[in-house]
Amino acid sequence: MGAAARAIRRLRVSSIGLCLHPEDLCVAKALAGRQKDIDFVRAVFAAGLVDLLKVEDRLGTMPLRSSEEPLRARAKVMLAAVPRLVTYAAGPPLAAACP
Repeated sequence: MGAAARAIRRLRVSSIGLCLHPEDLCVAKALAGRQKDIDFVRAVFAAGLVDLLKVEDRLGTMPLRSSEEPLRARAKVMLAAVPRLVTYAAGPPLAAACP
């Protein structure tokens, strides 16, 4: 299932807003690799809002150009350094489950 299928849909009057699933947001932040993104991802994991194992799995399946593979490798190293929690919050439902 791709990020678009996991997007969280929110209907407001006559428009629909699409938001990245928190796990996909963490993948995007890890790939960006800026200090502010790394700090954000660490804070999200420290709060137990996102399951680190799911983020690592999504990072591994994220389609990237061959020229972007070094970004994936750097992001994997960054995620490997994040302390693991025993439990994580359930997170929002996937888009398919939203009304």
